[in-house]
Amino acid sequence: MSSNRVSRSFVCSRKPSRKTDERNALLELMIGNLVDMPACSFCKDQGLQNCKASDVDSSRCFECIRLNRSYCDMNPLTPQQLRRIGTQHQKAESELEAAEEELEKASAKVRRLRKQKKLWFEKMMRAVARGIDNVEELERVEREEAEQLQKATGVLPTPSEDLDPALVRSLDAEFGVESLDGTHAIDWDAFLGNGTVQAESSSS
Repeated sequence: MSSNRVSRSFVCSRKPSRKTDERNALLELMIGNLVDMPACSFCKDQGLQNCKASDVDSSRCFECIRLNRSYCDMNPLTPQQLRRIGTQHQKAESELEAAEEELEKASAKVRRLRKQKKLWFEKMMRAVARGIDNVEELERVEREEAEQLQKATGVLPTPSEDLDPALVRSLDAEFGVESLDGTHAIDWDAFLGNGTVQAESSSS
């Protein structure tokens, strides 16, 4: 299709908006400078082999401007644009890796605290069953029993896992009081106020 045969049907009969006026003015300007260019993605989808365009007037083809399409990939990206896209991609990748690393650290901490909480609960339940009111005394009794079992059977028992001191301090603050000899005495009234513990201790 010849450039001077391009239809001017885009001119509206009604009073157009300012944006429409600007678009029509640009199309009027381009008509005298139109050349065939490799088709953009949109024009290819419409079955066209070429785009009508004017590099001196716009980076978009005539059809994309006429249809008020803001994006037209008729012209390839410049090296500067490619570098800018690459930089933005690398920045996003670095931020994603840092966020994933922080998430993994937080997840590991949650898993550790859950395990420590379970160990603390089991220790206190054993103390309840034995009528012992502090963790240090429970550990001493269990240590003596383990030594006696080893002497009697020659089998080394599986050592109990130590509690995280920071977790012990935080739980002591909630359920315990420090006795005169420096040991951590458990406030059983506060601890047994937990409905779960009461149910388990009453069923034993």
